[in-house]
Amino acid sequence: MASAITPSSPSSATVRTRGRAGLSGSDDVIAATVSDVSDEDFKTTGGTTEPSGRERRSPAFLATAVALPVAVLACFVVFLVLAQQKQGDARDAAAAGHLKSVAAPSAGDAACGTMLGALPADLDGYRRTGDAEPAGFARWTRDKAGAVEVRCGTERPAELTATAKLQIINGVQWLQATPSGAPAPDGGSYWTAVDHRPYVTLWVPDGAGTSAVQATSDAIREHLQAASLDLGK
Repeated sequence: MASAITPSSPSSATVRTRGRAGLSGSDDVIAATVSDVSDEDFKTTGGTTEPSGRERRSPAFLATAVALPVAVLACFVVFLVLAQQKQGDARDAAAAGHLKSVAAPSAGDAACGTMLGALPADLDGYRRTGDAEPAGFARWTRDKAGAVEVRCGTERPAELTATAKLQIINGVQWLQATPSGAPAPDGGSYWTAVDHRPYVTLWVPDGAGTSAVQATSDAIREHLQAASLDLGK
């Protein structure tokens, strides 16, 4: 069989094959057009045709494929570290106490001791500890959840004014405000009972529910002297 290649354009070629006489009684002509094929598209290595570099994955693509899971893993590790640090900060804050640094000039009042003694050993999963220092102080803790704290004999809140918003819980009026000398209320809130004497301040961690303030209200109402609101000058 004889073959002839006749160029038709720079990017195409026509291949004609002439059949041998006697096979079909006439010449068989098979034409094939190959378009857009260049030596740059394919190369032969050891008899095997391989794609050119243009069809291979670029180094940038490979670098991205490797870097992406590494970045995700790094973010996950950072998240775990920050979560553990936050838990550690909560435990440190519980150990230091939110109300221990608060002034309590009336903490030695006998009524404070009676009121604190009436508080339960359990406040919705928070267990009372033996920490009774400084005077007028009590604490309940729960694993990884901070601590509930009560301080009896604290000072009148400066925020107690005629426009202050008070909440009545079990017959006791409470003002939400950060007492002087206390750490910033990160992860919880401060409450002070303002219609009994001595004043009582409560620290409640976020998520602790209302058991602490309800139980403290009951003890205040039963053991402390009711008094009118001191709205200041």
